Amino acid sequence: MIQKNIITFEDVKFTKETEVIPMVGMIHKDWAIVEFDNGYAASIIHGSYTYDLELAVMVMCDDDTWRLTYETPITGDVCGYLEEEEVSQLLVEIKALPKPEITDPDHYCTDARVKRKVDKILKESE
Repeated sequence: MIQKNIITFEDVKFTKETEVIPMVGMIHKDWAIVEFDNGYAASIIHGSYTYDLELAVMVMCDDDTWRLTYETPITGDVCGYLEEEEVSQLLVEIKALPKPEITDPDHYCTDARVKRKVDKILKESE
């Protein structure tokens, strides 16, 4: 489920997800995407094989796909081991970013697993 313009961790609604990873087994996690009007979103995950409570910044590309970006003043990587208050602060910062100018969508992370998960959440929120 994609949520719009949420800026406090307490308001984020998570979707429970189970995934099977070869050589690891079944993992369980909670996942949410918070979309902002400026063309950015936050992917927030908590669970097994994550950085505890983690947040990644995503950007909407011209081909209408969300892709991870590591090129914002907020972070150059996934932010992990966060406290709830830190997630809220990052959501405020993401919402305040200026609209990105995307000239090359392939420049951003195109991890197929991430794209499949985002597509699944998008379909569920329709």
